[in-house]
Amino acid sequence: MALDDEIEKARARRDAEDAEQREKQQRQERTRQRLLALAGDAVKRLGPYARRETAQFLHVV
Repeated sequence: MALDDEIEKARARRDAEDAEQREKQQRQERTRQRLLALAGDAVKRLGPYARRETAQFLHVV
């Protein structure tokens, strides 16, 4: 019975590690999605300014 208990403990430990790894991957994916959304928003908001600044720079050069 001790061997069965050790096997069960090892499985439980492995399952916990797998669950932790999945959670970490999900957290990273959510973070990546938020960063992409923020970057897209920044590009939309700064787009008009970037064109004007570029035009001014080309005019000066």
